[in-house]
Amino acid sequence: EGSGVAGHRASRLPRVTRKNTDIMGENKLFVGSLPTDISREDLQTVFSTYGEVRDIHVITGDRIRSQTGQACAFVMYDNRQACQTAIQALNGVYKIRETE
Repeated sequence: EGSGVAGHRASRLPRVTRKNTDIMGENKLFVGSLPTDISREDLQTVFSTYGEVRDIHVITGDRIRSQTGQACAFVMYDNRQACQTAIQALNGVYKIRETE
């Protein structure tokens, strides 16, 4: 259910994982199983709790290619500690929004 792979849409929890640090030292999280109408502002509100968010890239609409049809996003932090803190607090635990 909370894995972001199987289960009913209403029971899905966002999947938050850390992408490898690239050559420029980017600290990037992948956030999956999001509602299709999620906004940058929604994610900024949640993820800024854990550190300085540098950028958020939301993938929704026609760009969604997942089997579930749910949105996903990349959240970039200024440092690795913020990434780890967000993963520990949110992964498989926190619901961005209850679905109707």
